[in-house]
Order: sequence, then structure tokens, then C-alpha cells
Amino acid sequence: MERSGEPALLERGRLAWPKVRLDPGVFARALAEHGATEVVYVEDFYLARACVEGDEAAVRAFDDTHLAQIGKFLARFHPSPEFLAEVRQELRDRLLVAPPGGRPRIAGYSGRGPLGAWVRVAAVRAALDLARGRGHAPEPAGGLASAVAPDDSPEARLVIERHRGAYEEALRRALGLLTVKERTLLRLHFVDGLSTERIGIIHQAHKATAARWIAAARQKLLDETYRELSARLQLSPKELASLTAVVRSELHVSVARLLGGSSD
Repeated sequence: MERSGEPALLERGRLAWPKVRLDPGVFARALAEHGATEVVYVEDFYLARACVEGDEAAVRAFDDTHLAQIGKFLARFHPSPEFLAEVRQELRDRLLVAPPGGRPRIAGYSGRGPLGAWVRVAAVRAALDLARGRGHAPEPAGGLASAVAPDDSPEARLVIERHRGAYEEALRRALGLLTVKERTLLRLHFVDGLSTERIGIIHQAHKATAARWIAAARQKLLDETYRELSARLQLSPKELASLTAVVRSELHVSVARLLGGSSD
């Protein structure tokens, strides 16, 4: 049986996507699965759920509205048109095609943040995976190896490439040292793309308080990562600073990658 708020939410979805068809019962069950009060971006959630059900109009709308933005999402990587086309196809397969006995990944979209932000994170992951599969990663302008050392020296680049796996493991361990609340705040902010105002509403706090919580969680993550790197690697202060700068400059993408598929 539908709760009183669900017909109104369903109507919002229908108005936003008039050509998309989604069974009311399926929509109600999806809301219950993710928590109706947690679904903030109802129109996006409606479209995503219709994609899960294989509605052709929904898939076309998703492709035209979100997958069409791949070039924008990956602009700082300076990708070729051929690479963008490959990422788009890879992302289409990852998000919309169900594995045997399972559901497509878009079923994991919760509606807590904008669908566009969720797709952006998935696009960056897909691009990195494709590039690394070829033995290299796309290098963003101003990020990773290019932006972490004041002189951008070959020596600094070598340190970063040599210890890339170490800093990613350090970040993963540092995330494990955060509290559940701290990880949740970072997930809401970096993965779901929620504003501090919306995060404050979820936690019944003022947006300024939510902003302080997020900043504190972010700083704790950076501090713990630095400690992990210091303990694991025998590096000079300059080399350690270079690695720490990598973590700081790419924190958004790294946290989104590590927390995007987890749940606390």
C-alpha cells in the first residue's frame, strides 16, 4: 500500500519525464528500499528507476541528459573524441546493463544527491579504469603528478608514480579510521553531491554546522593519510609533501571512488 506522500512524488517524476513510464508499485517499492524521506532528487530517482526497469524512453532520456555530458565531466583530462566515445559506451554498459542474475548499477542510485553528480563520479572511474587497462592513466590538468610539486620536476613525478599505490592504500586505511558519521558526511558530500544545507537537513543541523563537520572529517582524513604515508614509506620531507599534495588535490575523486560503492 502506498504511503500518503508517494502519489505526490510519483506525480513529480511523471511531470518531469512525461514520456517515461514506471509502474507505481515499482516506484513505491524503490522508495521504500532507499527510504522515501531520503530521496531528495525525486525526478532523478524516477528516471533512474525507470532505467532499471528497462523503459526505452527513460534510457534515451538518461543518455541524452547525462551520458551526453561525458565530455564536460572529463574535460580536465583532455580526452580525445575516440576516448570519450569509449568511456560513454563503457558507462552505458556499466550502469544500464544488468549482469546475470543481478540488477544494473543504476539501481544503486539513492536520490540523495543529483543524478548528474553520481554519473560524473562513475564517468571518472570508468575513464581511469579504461586508461589504466592500457597501461597509463589520463592526467588531469593541474592534478595528480602535474600539480603537486612547486617546480613540477621530473624527480617529483617519479616519486608520485613510484608510490601511487602506497598513497591510495594509505587513503583507504585512513578512511577506515574515520567514524561512521564522518564517512557518511564525506559520502553525502563527495559521492552524492549534496550541499551543506541538505546535509544539515538530513542531520537536523544548521548548514554552517554541517560545513564544519565536513571540513573536520576532510582534515582528519588528510591527517590520517599523512600519518599512514609517514609510517609506511621512508621518504624525504619534500617527497612526502608531494604525495600528500596528490591526496589533497584529488581528494574528491578518490573519496568518491572508495566510498561510492560502500555502505555504513
